[in-house]
Amino acid sequence: MLVAHFGAVAAAFALSPSRWHYELLAQPRLFPAVSPKLRPEWLSVKVVEDLFELPVITADADGLWGVWLRMAGAEPLVPMRGPNMPNTHIMMEAATFG
Repeated sequence: MLVAHFGAVAAAFALSPSRWHYELLAQPRLFPAVSPKLRPEWLSVKVVEDLFELPVITADADGLWGVWLRMAGAEPLVPMRGPNMPNTHIMMEAATFG
């Protein structure tokens, strides 16, 4: 079991047997984003692995970008080339303003 303390809030993380009661607190949505100032050659993405060649803006503070890549059929062996933002809100702002 992993216990994390965030100020006055503590959270315990464990694989929970079905007899334990739990409540889903959040279900993050994962998606890639691009700037409206997108260069036309970036539209040539045909397979997920093509994303590794682009300056993709990510928000991966919780490590879920690797999960998304695996679910899309790619192994995240190479780091993404673009900036990694601390949260999705800032990532969307960065994409919006280029």
